[in-house]
Amino acid sequence: MRRAGRLLVAALLTVAVTGCGGGEPATTARPAEPVAPADLVAIGAVADPARLAEPGLDLASLPAEAELVGPNYAIALAGVAVTDQLSYDQLREINLHRLFPEAEALPLVAGDGREFLIVPLTAPEDAATLGGGDLAEVTVAGEVRPLDRVPHELEVLVVNVPAGADAILSITDAGETKSISLRTGERADGGSDRPAETLTGGSVQLEEGVVINGVTQSGYYDGLTIRVALAATSHTDELGTAPDGSMWLEIELGLSYAGLVAQQARLELAIAESLTITGSDGTEVELPADTAEATISQDGTLATIDWSGVAEVPDDLRSFSVAYTTRGRFVGPDGQAIDYTRTPVTPTGTIELAER
Repeated sequence: MRRAGRLLVAALLTVAVTGCGGGEPATTARPAEPVAPADLVAIGAVADPARLAEPGLDLASLPAEAELVGPNYAIALAGVAVTDQLSYDQLREINLHRLFPEAEALPLVAGDGREFLIVPLTAPEDAATLGGGDLAEVTVAGEVRPLDRVPHELEVLVVNVPAGADAILSITDAGETKSISLRTGERADGGSDRPAETLTGGSVQLEEGVVINGVTQSGYYDGLTIRVALAATSHTDELGTAPDGSMWLEIELGLSYAGLVAQQARLELAIAESLTITGSDGTEVELPADTAEATISQDGTLATIDWSGVAEVPDDLRSFSVAYTTRGRFVGPDGQAIDYTRTPVTPTGTIELAER
């Protein structure tokens, strides 16, 4: 209303001067401030939300859990600034100055009884999925404003709203829509995150020794280094969304052994027989009957296996025990299997999926 009042006074002065006789020159009215579209919703960019304070955009804090995480995206709301006008310097700081070049002369105003919500986005701590998502929209007073893409880390949302009104950001990914208030940071969908989307992955490294007949030096053993990593997700492109009460456990196994043995004995590993993963409820994770063959480096000094798979597990599991025993066969340069024995101790470890 303050800006409208100034415009009204300017207009009255112009009429009063031009209405007087005597042929005196008319007074030029003050240029009007540019007004943003009432349905404005824009995606800008900001490298560091803390920098917004320099041009005068002070961020009010939002809850620590003000975030949306899906199978293919993850964003956190770093705070919210509320203002009824944006200067050119402020627009430049959020990389939207080219959208409103007229604001270089006078600030861009939201309009009578309106204000801007400015919300910079960061990545949730330990987020594993970034840069995806199917579609996004912002709802203000029942009006849906589509975004041309899903906003992500290092970007900022600017929304024109009636003073005091909320703006709800909704993101749809893998058939599931999640929503959050840009003004308060509270979930607008009841906080229906599947547990998998709130978990961070973990890994364990194990060592095992094998003696390969005719290859391993007498009195010694050749060491295998095994790394097992687990992560949880509610959706994969191949399997879709996990059934209610379940989540997909993404499993990665990396194995390596070095030295002359790498070129003299290539391991063909039976995954399901070699790797055992057991949930804290005592349920053994079902693994496929895959065989993973070692790849030998060009110089013949390193052999590696990289295997990955997915299994369905209850979504309340957080702890998994891992045991490894080499099962399969070693193959010589002539393609013939080579007998081997392994050390009697089975290497084991535990992987925890922690809440973010």
